[in-house]
Amino acid sequence: MNDVTHARGSLPPDAGPEAPAEASAPVAPPVVPAVPPVAPVLAPANASHLGRKFSIEARLFGRYDRAIVYAVLIGLVLSGALLLFRLEMEARELLMSADGDASERLASITRQFHVYIVGTFLTGLFMLHHVRARFRLEAKLVHQADHDPLTGLPNRRSFDAAIQAARMGSYSVVLASIDRFERVAAELGLASADRLMAMCAERIAHAALLHRGRAFRLDGVKLGMLFVGKSTHHDLTAAIFAVQAAMAEPFVLNRREVFLSMSLGTAEAPTDAGGPGELLRNASTALQAAQAYGGDTHVRYSPDLQSIRSEKLWMEAALNRAIERGEMTLHYQPQQRLRDGRLSGFEALLRWQHDGRSISPSDFIPLAEESGQIIALGDWVLREACTQARIWGERFRCPIVVAINISPRQFQHPGFLPGVRRIIDETGVSPSNIELEITEGMMIERADKVIALLNELRALGVRIAIDDFGTGYSSLSYLTRLPIDRLKIDRAFIQGIAHDPRNASVVQAAISLGHNLGLSVLAEGVESCAQREWLAALNCDEIQGFVYGRPVPAAAAENFLRNRC
Repeated sequence: MNDVTHARGSLPPDAGPEAPAEASAPVAPPVVPAVPPVAPVLAPANASHLGRKFSIEARLFGRYDRAIVYAVLIGLVLSGALLLFRLEMEARELLMSADGDASERLASITRQFHVYIVGTFLTGLFMLHHVRARFRLEAKLVHQADHDPLTGLPNRRSFDAAIQAARMGSYSVVLASIDRFERVAAELGLASADRLMAMCAERIAHAALLHRGRAFRLDGVKLGMLFVGKSTHHDLTAAIFAVQAAMAEPFVLNRREVFLSMSLGTAEAPTDAGGPGELLRNASTALQAAQAYGGDTHVRYSPDLQSIRSEKLWMEAALNRAIERGEMTLHYQPQQRLRDGRLSGFEALLRWQHDGRSISPSDFIPLAEESGQIIALGDWVLREACTQARIWGERFRCPIVVAINISPRQFQHPGFLPGVRRIIDETGVSPSNIELEITEGMMIERADKVIALLNELRALGVRIAIDDFGTGYSSLSYLTRLPIDRLKIDRAFIQGIAHDPRNASVVQAAISLGHNLGLSVLAEGVESCAQREWLAALNCDEIQGFVYGRPVPAAAAENFLRNRC
């Protein structure tokens, strides 16, 4: 009888007084091993892992917690059953040794023992169910903390942790961005866009897994991939090709085929970086380069990319204050009317001088477009050009038109039309002395809205020209609907006009098309007298190029105007 403890305290309260006196003879107190308390085990063994959103280390300890709780609960039920069984045997022996018929008392005690056993068993089951539910909730929270809810892929937190875990060996990081996803999503709607993102993630994850890699969703349209042990460039390239091939297949959504592509930037450790943070920065630099190339391409990191990125960051910061510091100026390139050889107008061209260094517009204009600074820059150009056009209109009698380039982002901005109206009113310029130049590419998307906007601009009295005509994808049907005044033929067709019959045919067709639509035609990039003579023979209206004049500051342009107006 040394396996049970507290036998008397375990009996039902009403059994004690009714027991015979002989049953109260001294009995050796039974002893069993103490059962660990349950309550402390039910509390999280690692309370800090809740505060840290269930880190990976906490999950490891959580497995041991779970095993301990299950063992304790099962032990509780078994030890309780064993306890009651031994008590029943002891009571049976005590009652059978007493005088008289003890069957009724024995049956009563037995029933109470059975009730207690069943109650203990049910209590254990309830506790098991409760603990399992808690563990399921914890596992769900852990999954939510480490995975993206839309795609089911591991998230940025998991990505960082996986890179840290792989940092001691060789591994490759791939950062990817889905090209044009925002535009496609705007057409499909939010629900379909979510489905499309989930489909993209599934394909990318499958392609990466085939090459022993893992895919992660970082944010928005940006994903990451980690390939551990991809030590050869050939292996990584094969994995990249597999991902690109998976994305090249059409996505069928709402009985529509949707085509997407990806820009990818890669960096490999330890050759491209000394640590995870540096490797991620280098992969991001490579991704930006891939996007700058137009997307649907893969760029591997090289030190040259870092210098380009540093240059862009410097230029973006300097561009932010360039207007305030007076570093921006406008130069004006003259345009010649071929009919009489007279000056017909100028094109305003932006120039940037920073610390004595002249920065090419081909470098800073795309950067301003990308960063959004083109809006403020475009407003400044428009105001300066309108002010100069008003000054020349007051000083000279001949009608001079100043052409101003409008960037795509500036043209699409909601405040563009009100801004043009305000600047015209504030500068006092005659709208007929202003010409706004847009490119063909700006008319491809939302043609009806573009036409409506152009009609409102024309209602202000300004002239509209299509710049770089022949290099875009404009539809001839749109040209008949556009409220425009002039076509400007791109310089690419002018350079070979004197010796390439095909270029001459294209230019002749463009001039004829413009005239048949009632438009004037100007040829850009005219650099030789032979080119000017060819254009005159083809009945081109105006030219612009070095053969007539280079871009010059406003003061020099005014002298040019004074001599040729």
